[in-house]
Amino acid sequence: MNYSYQAQIEIPSSAVPPDPWITGSRLPLDHVISRQLDGSPASKVGDLQWNWDAYKSRGRNGTYSFIYWERGSAETQGAVQSLSDARLARVREMQHLMTLLIYKRNGIPLSSSTLDGYLTSLVRIAQYAESRSISIADVFETPKHLDPLILMVRDTAAAMLFRWWNQLSKLDETDVGFKMEPPANLDELRKRADDHKHGKKQKAPLPTRTYSEFINGLMTELNAIEPIIGELVDTVQRLAEERNALPDDLKKADKGVITKLLLSLRATWSPELLAYYKLREYPNVLNSLNSSLGDIQRVCKLAIHAFTGMRSAEAAYLPYHCAEIENGRHGNQHIVLAGITTKLEGGRRRRARWVTNQIGLLAVQVAQKVASAIYSPLGITPDNKDAVRDDYPLFVSPAWLPWGVASGAKVEPASNLSLAGASDYLNAMLRPIIQESDIEELEQIDPYRDWRSEAEFAIGQPWPLKSHQLRRSLALYAQRSGLVALSSLRRQLQHITREMSQYYARGSQFARNFIEDDPQDYSTHICKEWRDVMGESACLAYLRDVIFVEEPLLGGAGNFIEQQKRRGTIVPRDEMMRRFKKGLMSYKANPLGGCTNPDDCNSEGKGLSLLDIHCLEDGCKHLIAKRSNIIKIIPYQQKLVEVLSPESVEYSMEKRELDVLLAAAELPLEPSNV
Repeated sequence: MNYSYQAQIEIPSSAVPPDPWITGSRLPLDHVISRQLDGSPASKVGDLQWNWDAYKSRGRNGTYSFIYWERGSAETQGAVQSLSDARLARVREMQHLMTLLIYKRNGIPLSSSTLDGYLTSLVRIAQYAESRSISIADVFETPKHLDPLILMVRDTAAAMLFRWWNQLSKLDETDVGFKMEPPANLDELRKRADDHKHGKKQKAPLPTRTYSEFINGLMTELNAIEPIIGELVDTVQRLAEERNALPDDLKKADKGVITKLLLSLRATWSPELLAYYKLREYPNVLNSLNSSLGDIQRVCKLAIHAFTGMRSAEAAYLPYHCAEIENGRHGNQHIVLAGITTKLEGGRRRRARWVTNQIGLLAVQVAQKVASAIYSPLGITPDNKDAVRDDYPLFVSPAWLPWGVASGAKVEPASNLSLAGASDYLNAMLRPIIQESDIEELEQIDPYRDWRSEAEFAIGQPWPLKSHQLRRSLALYAQRSGLVALSSLRRQLQHITREMSQYYARGSQFARNFIEDDPQDYSTHICKEWRDVMGESACLAYLRDVIFVEEPLLGGAGNFIEQQKRRGTIVPRDEMMRRFKKGLMSYKANPLGGCTNPDDCNSEGKGLSLLDIHCLEDGCKHLIAKRSNIIKIIPYQQKLVEVLSPESVEYSMEKRELDVLLAAAELPLEPSNV
């Protein structure tokens, strides 16, 4: 008896579904797996890429590619006949498993984005199988192959790997084509998948040293790109013009014709552009041009993440015209990036906005130059009219260049700008090697998480950089709590910290007008996360600078904490964190140590003093002072006193502050040595 299986996928009402699976345990290669909107065949099972345009939401272009190997390979050009037997066999395995998922799994229909996730996971499995010269079936039916893969993959990939295991285990062995053999690490895989599903692991921020080195690498790349981007874009445009001038038969010929054109143009390159390509080891092939543009887009997108806190999709869908300059007080200018339009209740439309700094603006400007080079051969000039601005993405895919593979009525953003697809050089620049001090810092941030047991945070490995880590790091460190002790990182974040404090603070007109008026949008904006972690950032600084220090503390609050330490009555960490988050406790670092006053200081003695000397002199109940800090300040204050006229008012004021410092430190007056 034959059964008919319909495709269990979400299908728009205007689309024609894939043909049903009527007979057999495996679909034939000429089975129509997708159809165009007019009902004509779009793709067959045996195609290297499945056209999924008709089933994608929002009219987006969609392609499911089974090309799991390096995109620069000669075998990428699309001909099945050019594949090795082993690669072709793995492609057929991937296609078969995807058809099982589409037709024979039980449950609610799968969305196109869910299928994206399954295929991405399957690509990783195929790459792993190729690295071991085995089949995909070998991975699932032989624990000695699957166990190492489980330990290698990160949490998101582990969750998808478990979903594959779970789905295939429920199907008939005859349909699957092999017997599933449970690996030793299956329980660990299940737990990681469950933890990922319920978000039990807090997103890791970058340790401050790693964060600072990442920003340094980012700036190094942007500074290297800026002088050569004009010449590189000019090469792209000239190559497109010469390619379009070719006879039609040569346009359709092998890409070698266009590669020769590229080589002739490279002969005219400046020494700076040649050195840029040589350092990054881009080969003399056409694909390297697309790769270099993709790497530049990656750098720009990461810079935007780092200095706005956008989520991945928010940055990916930025329109070409996204940068806005606002004039503030005293001639100051503020930079705001405007995202795609969202629709609010009542039919109102609004663009989400994020503040950024000059680095974020530079990243947008460089990305615009790359985008213009891609739009130009298409005869497109991005329009800044609000009604159509969203139709021109900033990070348009290089695949839309004349020699690329993209097609359709609407240009799409680049789909993969993660570091996983970047050059080795760029990965080395932007992924610092993990050190012992990094793990120790993570253990201070989250002491209940076993950081040392997680393979992706192993000492000696490159940091597993993800865009969501940049969001959390910015929210945590771009505060005025004093958590950032590393001077280089304080300088790097100084401007964006000031901008976020001004724009995202409670009561800010900007926040009211562009963020808070839509509760759903506000819940996902960096503004909310920045506010939410304000107490956490202050608590972490308080723990490090006050609770865990061994030197005696001075000042009213310092003396009180010293008594608590002696009595063993320090508030437990969890309770302390709760109080900070609720605003019941406060801590702000200052040159003397810190202040626990949750409100602005209203002491009459403060005046113009930057050192809060009056607090030290008066024994302020909110002051936490350290003798080591006072000793560091004294030589500078002494030097200031020495250059002032003894008859001046300034001398009297500064000498008085010096005397207070010396008395607090219990040091005799000695010649300064600054």
